[in-house]
Amino acid sequence: MKYPRRIFLQNLAALGAAGASLPTVSGRLSAAEKSAVKISLAEWSLNKALFGKRLDHLDFPKTARRD
Repeated sequence: MKYPRRIFLQNLAALGAAGASLPTVSGRLSAAEKSAVKISLAEWSLNKALFGKRLDHLDFPKTARRD
């Protein structure tokens, strides 16, 4: 069964309108929570240490916080 373009576009527009009407995540955070979320660090940043067996992926949170 083919999915008509018109129905696809109608559904896409409805989805966009529904998404725009939802509150943002940052709007729901308290001031303390906003100040706690300052930077992000991906585990991939330490891939050489991980693949070189100098760091275990379970130690990543401790290492990221400490270093």
